[in-house]
Amino acid sequence: RFAPYAYQRAILDDRSPRRLILKARQTGISNTLAIEALHAALTTPDQTILFVSRNQDVACELIHYCQHTLGGLQGPQPALTKENQSQLAWANGSRILSLAATASAGRGVAARRVYLDEFAFCLYDQLIYESIVPTLSQGGQLTVLSTPRGRANMFFRLWSGLEGGAWSRHEIHWQDCPRYTPEWAEAMRATMTRQAWAQEYDCDFVASGDAVFDAADLARCSNNYDPDPEGCERVKAMVDFYAARHYSSETTYDDLEARDPDDVLYFTAGLQPF
Repeated sequence: RFAPYAYQRAILDDRSPRRLILKARQTGISNTLAIEALHAALTTPDQTILFVSRNQDVACELIHYCQHTLGGLQGPQPALTKENQSQLAWANGSRILSLAATASAGRGVAARRVYLDEFAFCLYDQLIYESIVPTLSQGGQLTVLSTPRGRANMFFRLWSGLEGGAWSRHEIHWQDCPRYTPEWAEAMRATMTRQAWAQEYDCDFVASGDAVFDAADLARCSNNYDPDPEGCERVKAMVDFYAARHYSSETTYDDLEARDPDDVLYFTAGLQPF
């Protein structure tokens, strides 16, 4: 019997057509969505449900989640007509497909439910998103879920509202999962890099990226910030545009002899979409 945690129940109760899920690792979200997909396939005839995952191994694992749940069900249900590592199909005309992320994944599949799993880690993320959205133009539900992986990916752009329009959002931090304790977190964090912890458990887009400088160190650059350059004999301003990662940074230095030449008067770094 599946007894969902509060955040799992919130997702299952969410009937929004577009759902975004930012999650910590190993919080049971993939299992929850596999159960949701299986229920939809068994109770709604002629429905195609599509999972797209970052690689074939993960795609097969999602089918395994469905098979495991299916094996524990009791009572009448549609007969299983096809069963392999990428597809389950039933006599009621419904099926679950689980595909690896490719440039053409999902194209031509008329799905009523689509799950883009660990989307921040998928190759061809923008191509996949662009091919999936039209299949749902006549209705259906799209769920995009992932742990963070910096800000240079489609998942971050959707979560931050830069693209994609309105979504129902769910954020599941490690602290939301009853299986994890502060003692566990302290021990686990000591074994991981800052970047890995931010990515796997802390739902942190900034620290989970591959930035050279720590965000906390950069924040300290704004100490004693004075936005008025009046009285300065000369001000140096430097701008670095880094199109590949879709952000830019600007730093302004005061050149007054009375000040330390390395005093930072102004610093800003943020996402600047091109």
